[in-house]
Amino acid sequence: MPRTRILSDEVVLERAMAVFWQNGYAGTSLRDLTRATGLSTAALYHRYADKDGLFVAVLHRYAEEGLAARIARLAGTDPPLAAISGFLDELIASSLADPDRRGCLLVNTALDGAAMSEAARRLVRERFAAVEAFFARCLRRAVAAGAL
Repeated sequence: MPRTRILSDEVVLERAMAVFWQNGYAGTSLRDLTRATGLSTAALYHRYADKDGLFVAVLHRYAEEGLAARIARLAGTDPPLAAISGFLDELIASSLADPDRRGCLLVNTALDGAAMSEAARRLVRERFAAVEAFFARCLRRAVAAGAL
């Protein structure tokens, strides 16, 4: 009979995110992750298969809770240029509110240059494409409204 999970995936991902965000993918060891999450190596492998699986789960959570939520919230903002401005204002505010000045985890990952899985790279590309599409939709709406 499997043991009951003491830590939820949300807690594990939040703790792992802090480590990856601080050290980057390459700079984060399995020991760092077990220390931060409170899980054994075996438990981490059981849940996420490997370090990269955990990293992809962290990136997905980060993108869904931050980026996707922001885009969804601002998508219908009128005038459309206010949606772009709101996106950038929120990004600046969250960056300034971070005392560690960690930046965006997705951007940091793209710039990391570390050897990581295609799944991680694909997720970053997809999220950047979502931002680009959001801006493009807003700009098309602004043109249609005569604002540009």
